[in-house]
Amino acid sequence: MSQRRDDEVRTMDLRLFLDIMRRRAWQIVGVTAVLVLMAVALITLSPSTYTSTAVVWVQPLTKQELGPNAATTVNMDEQVGLITQETIATGAAESLHLATTAESLDRLIDRVSVSSDVGTPFMNIHCTHSDPEAARACARAFAASYTVFRKQAAQQTAGVESSDGTSLTPNPEAAVLVTPASLPTDSNKSYPLVVVIAGLIGLLLGIGIALLRERLAEPVTDRETFADALVAPVLAVVPDASRRIEQPAAVSLSRPGSTPSEAYRIARTTLQHVASSGRMKVFAVAGLDGGADATKTTAELAIALAQGGRTVAAVSANLRKPALNRLLGVGSSIGLASVLTGEADLDEALIQTSTPGLSVIASGLTSDLPPELLDTDQMRAVVKELRSSFDFLLLDTAPQPWAADTLSLVPLTDGVIVTAVSGRTLRDDVARLRALVEGVGGQIAGGILKERPSRWHRGGAARAPARANAARTRDTGVLRPADESYEDGDGMADAAAG
Repeated sequence: MSQRRDDEVRTMDLRLFLDIMRRRAWQIVGVTAVLVLMAVALITLSPSTYTSTAVVWVQPLTKQELGPNAATTVNMDEQVGLITQETIATGAAESLHLATTAESLDRLIDRVSVSSDVGTPFMNIHCTHSDPEAARACARAFAASYTVFRKQAAQQTAGVESSDGTSLTPNPEAAVLVTPASLPTDSNKSYPLVVVIAGLIGLLLGIGIALLRERLAEPVTDRETFADALVAPVLAVVPDASRRIEQPAAVSLSRPGSTPSEAYRIARTTLQHVASSGRMKVFAVAGLDGGADATKTTAELAIALAQGGRTVAAVSANLRKPALNRLLGVGSSIGLASVLTGEADLDEALIQTSTPGLSVIASGLTSDLPPELLDTDQMRAVVKELRSSFDFLLLDTAPQPWAADTLSLVPLTDGVIVTAVSGRTLRDDVARLRALVEGVGGQIAGGILKERPSRWHRGGAARAPARANAARTRDTGVLRPADESYEDGDGMADAAAG
């Protein structure tokens, strides 16, 4: 049974891979074509080189060694190494009327390569040059220099006694030029080979880019995918609580026994652990869902922390679309904007809510105020004072998490809490926000993932692949019904998993 399941998984993985290749085909083709064109352009613009080859037959130094096994008496590896030695290179340089300085010889030797087929007495001397005539002359010079060197070595054996007492006779054909170097007509540019190699590399690169883009283009669908994109802990997974109606107040106040409320209490416990380990108390809440869930998260977390016995200040630093005061049930005429413009003191704007230990600062009247108001000494002074007065300070931020007014708050905090919507928030958006936060010296403290019913998924996330727009349960992989409610006990397992 396990083997059959593994086979089915592999089949599904292959189908998914082929589906990605089909949808990203033009991208893969484009990357491959660009790489091939670049390789062809590079080889076309590079200087042409020509290689000429001379073949020398290497024989034993003495006639006594000649015979059926003469080829095995010569160490061809040793002879191949001799070609690029100074003695033979000097002879070749003199023949070419070149200088014999060490530097000149090194340049000449760099043009030469030598090979020998295994088991044969033939040595191939190759010389490469941008001028075909010079390449032929070079190969001829090295072949001639080696031939002279080899024959001189044979002459030195004359009169030497062998092991049996007879005198050795030099072999006058110890090295014979069998194939003189010819004038090369074709350059070393190998367009077919370059195209094949560049095509293979481009194909692999294109597939890699396609898989990466596919991964980033996918929405976060569960705790694992969100944590992977966030590179930070997920504080909680919160079930959907909207039930297709507008919530006039925080769910922790209107439905304190519901599963979402329990999920926020789990988030409180996780956040307190993260905060205590890093001595953190000031957090900005940024939403990748247009800001609505960020504001709700700020309210719900503030209530949960206060209900846990902590003193909490929730500040509506969302000057674009403020709603925190409505969720917490306080007025909005005097708020953060009033403090930053000097129209009110901080104590006047700080309002105690019905939840013991929880105070809130609304946005105030913000219609004509610029977002740059948050990047001022006054805002820094507000955060500093609230930091010293409360156990936790939560800042609700603008609907666009990469807006300047949101990022200007990051350096004032100890961490950023990111909210995302399952099946809607894209992984590359999470990665982009993380990079922006880290770019201004901040850090991601954690994330809160909001779940949605499957019917909602099919209606949204137009940019995400359709196959990822349905929310699945963590353990069974079964689609949630569109009308499934998340009252008290329902979905508790998912909330506890948060």
